Amino acid sequence: MTTGSAALRVGRAERQQAVELLKDGYADGRLDQAELEQRTEHALTARTASDLDAVLSDLGAASAITATRALEIPSRPAGRLAQRACEQAVRLMRWVFCCGG
Repeated sequence: MTTGSAALRVGRAERQQAVELLKDGYADGRLDQAELEQRTEHALTARTASDLDAVLSDLGAASAITATRALEIPSRPAGRLAQRACEQAVRLMRWVFCCGG
């Protein structure tokens, strides 16, 4: 991730996505209960993408949030059709990164 995107602020959606990825890590046996609780607390209070990367990086999940976040931030106002295409691309990227598609 580039330095610029690491400083981007995150919202509820990114925090919730991080929590879901942490739950997946726990279900897969990569985190114990105490780690899940600690990392969940950090994810829910994260302000920037780098804060979320810190709790997800060793699970290989940080890039999923970074990639979808980059797609969600338009560089200029988009028309309705372009916005719809972008939303579909974001959903696809989330599925690929999060579900291993």
